[in-house]
Amino acid sequence: MAGFDAARTTNDNWRRWEHTDGLSGDAAASPEVRRILRERVNYEWMNNPHLYGQVLIIANDVVGRRGPRLQLRSGDEVLDFAVERLWRAWAREIKLAETLRLMVKSRILRGEVFGLLHYNPELRSPVKLDLMLIESDQVATPELWMGTGDPSATDGIEFDEHGNPSVYHVLKSHPGDVRSVAAMTRNDYERIPASEMLHYFRADRPGQRRGISEPASAINLYADRRQLRNATLDAVEMQARLAAFIEQESGGEPSEPDDDLNFSELQMVRRAAMFLPPGCKPSSIKADSPNANLVDVDRGWVVEAGRSMGLPRNISTGDSSSYNYASSRSDRQNYDRATEIAHDLIETTVVDRLFVKFCIFANAAQVLPASGRRHLPTALDPLRLVDFEWIWQRVEHVDPLKNAAAVERDLANNVTTLAEVCARRGEDWQDVLRQRGAEMEAAAKHGISVRSALSGPAAESAMDVLAKLRDGAIVLDAAVELLAALGVPRSNAIVMARRTHSSANDRTSSADELRFQREVLVELLRGGEVASEFRRTIDMRKLLADLGMAATDGEVAGDQSGGELEVADDAAFAEPVGSAT
Repeated sequence: MAGFDAARTTNDNWRRWEHTDGLSGDAAASPEVRRILRERVNYEWMNNPHLYGQVLIIANDVVGRRGPRLQLRSGDEVLDFAVERLWRAWAREIKLAETLRLMVKSRILRGEVFGLLHYNPELRSPVKLDLMLIESDQVATPELWMGTGDPSATDGIEFDEHGNPSVYHVLKSHPGDVRSVAAMTRNDYERIPASEMLHYFRADRPGQRRGISEPASAINLYADRRQLRNATLDAVEMQARLAAFIEQESGGEPSEPDDDLNFSELQMVRRAAMFLPPGCKPSSIKADSPNANLVDVDRGWVVEAGRSMGLPRNISTGDSSSYNYASSRSDRQNYDRATEIAHDLIETTVVDRLFVKFCIFANAAQVLPASGRRHLPTALDPLRLVDFEWIWQRVEHVDPLKNAAAVERDLANNVTTLAEVCARRGEDWQDVLRQRGAEMEAAAKHGISVRSALSGPAAESAMDVLAKLRDGAIVLDAAVELLAALGVPRSNAIVMARRTHSSANDRTSSADELRFQREVLVELLRGGEVASEFRRTIDMRKLLADLGMAATDGEVAGDQSGGELEVADDAAFAEPVGSAT
């Protein structure tokens, strides 16, 4: 009879599968199971630097330094700006970013974490909303432990007929709090409406309504690793402490052991000749610990355990020394994608609901423009829809030059937007434009010319313009205007055009043609920001060598120093390499 081999139970495999069960998601995550897993994972976290560091890295990468940045799209620019500024000030006062990092760590280690939204009159912000975190141990229903209570409810949570949480049971004190001496105190709880509570956890099974510690599947690996390391350390220490064994030699007939030497210690003096009792000889200890493969075995366990939290090898171990650039980027791709998914979970379960509550408090305090009561949720209309999104700070690219070139190309080809580019850096594109406009206005007020780098297609177009001017296809004034339109500072455009026009009749050889191209490149590089940006993206010596030119020291000055590129005078121009004068 055909069937699945994996479904067969035999004398060889029955022990392997004897602990399998068919429990539901909630039944498998019973209060007692969750308690044991929390305690064991928490103990391992406090004593295992690898697990501690892995959890810390995930929390830092998911939340970032500032946490999510609000971008409101109500259609009223004045209202959007006011709400975003008020939110940033309020989030900074309640330490929202640090709270979110703590929530991520708690979700990983304890499976879930709860947040109580409450009124805090001590806040300096006019919005008196605050967020207090509650550990999962404190959200429980004692009646369920004793076999009473509503059997349709999950431990600590009541649900309505549609499956939505309606009430949370929050114990008045933590079950592990030493101040909770009386049993009655530990079993007293408050009923908190679901509208005042946040529940941050990740369900791994349909119907699962309480969270399980993420490293649960790897907790035995972490414990075995520590046990092996301790055993190896004991062996090494024993070998180091015992200098030698003293053996009694025996003749043909077995001799009775000498009670004076049996299991006794003999002190050895450094740099001294020592005599042993008759019939005794020293025997050294063979140092065979630690095993040569211990490092590989230990690293393998760390990597395997880190997979329970979705970590690649280099992040699990904190070591990328064996990676090349491509492997390091490839390994991070899945991890970065998991980070984006973690952002979505935080948005839907925490910050979205937090922002709605924030709007209700802000409207009640009347600290927003009047249009806020029309566009944002209020106490009378808490379900009012509003268009907003969260901007998360991404981990910076390991090669900023390549990333900048890719961004410039995508913007030039209209396959991305400034909003998307700024969002990757955790910035609001409108704030960036406002700030940039203010800087340019201030620079113009002080007589400072703010120039942008000219590169890519714009640089090629500038060379085409100068070539047409040299050939007489366009006039001098037209060339100046075209260069200025391409982004060349007008003063530089005039110098370039005049030099090209005046020397148009002097170039008759291929050497002169290369000289002309070289002068164009030098002029394109002339100037503060232009020189600085081009120096970061090209190798000036190599570029001139490709044109058959020898670069002078003045032209490439700044390549190593990090300063602005110094352009050589006309008299310092070198002739083409290998060309006849």
